Amino acid sequence: MSELPHFTHVALERAEHGVYRLRFDHAESRVNKFSTPMMNDLAEAVAALRQLDDLRALVLYSGKPAGFFVGADISEFIPLFAQEPAVIRPDIMRVHQLFNSIEDLSVPTVVAIHGDALGGGLEVALACDFRVLAQSAKVGLPEVKLGLLPGWGGSVRLPRLIGYDNAIEWIATGAMHRSEAALQHGLADAVVDEAELLNAAQTMARRAADGDLGIQQRRARKTTALALPEAERRMATEAAKGMILAKAGPHYPAPARILDTLHRAAILGRSEAIELECTAFIDLARGPVCAQLIGIFLKDQAVKRLAKNYASGATSVDKAAVLGAGIMGGGIAYQGASRGVSMVLKDINDTALQKGLDEADRLVGGQIARGRLDMAAATQVL
Repeated sequence: MSELPHFTHVALERAEHGVYRLRFDHAESRVNKFSTPMMNDLAEAVAALRQLDDLRALVLYSGKPAGFFVGADISEFIPLFAQEPAVIRPDIMRVHQLFNSIEDLSVPTVVAIHGDALGGGLEVALACDFRVLAQSAKVGLPEVKLGLLPGWGGSVRLPRLIGYDNAIEWIATGAMHRSEAALQHGLADAVVDEAELLNAAQTMARRAADGDLGIQQRRARKTTALALPEAERRMATEAAKGMILAKAGPHYPAPARILDTLHRAAILGRSEAIELECTAFIDLARGPVCAQLIGIFLKDQAVKRLAKNYASGATSVDKAAVLGAGIMGGGIAYQGASRGVSMVLKDINDTALQKGLDEADRLVGGQIARGRLDMAAATQVL
């Protein structure tokens, strides 16, 4: 194949002899997200890569300055989740087959991550053999915040990479983790300066293609049952259950389903574990809690976009007043002062004024204690 095919949302590039790059670059958004058109382009690109005679290694990366991937296109969830399971399952399994095809490529795969790699973005990275992160990178599987669990292999691959205990914490809380934590837990294979990210990933790909870095053992680890004794697995599950379910409360089913799915999938191979994850994902997706949380998320995003539009046309403010002091007024005054706005507190009650000043002092003191303000900056705010 002399000329590489062109796609709308991804691009194939020849980096050096035998090393190719796949660049994610969503044409209709400033961030990468796994929309249906993006998935279709990725599937065609992977199929094209399989036809290359000189392919020795593949590097996946993002062309977006904002980061690697924000995850799935959430706006597609509502119409999909309204369907029957028989309709949803093939849609989910197509993504699994695509990510499996990346994991099963006959050549080493390396993903270079800068910025955020969340949800489906991290799941496609988990399907690769090696992960190189920029120091500023943050990764996470936040699906639980939408009443879901990872639906594209996250609950299958993550425990086999970072350990069962760590995976429970990552998935059940939906927390984001910085590059240093990813390296410490075993998700990242290297952390580098962002300026060196792509070069570092290509160097790793070249070394892997030359046989210096074994990939078969890595792949076997991700596709076979977790090497963890039953007693230890059960003990870890029960220990996590008490803490996580107490925090989630009785009205959020996702954390409990996550624990159950992780526990049962740990003793399964990739195919069976994926089927289990898919069933759990569909059950949660069709529930009322997920629908409400997705609705809240989409409305929140709409408000943020509207606020951003208003902010772009706003004039700068260098002085403001808070009418009515007290604790709340002091907090508002602190927020303005911490951004360089000269604030005036006004109240008819001297006690309320003093409470406002005391609250501002307390907030500044907290920032000093956390190392976010030095004395000079604190004095300026006050």
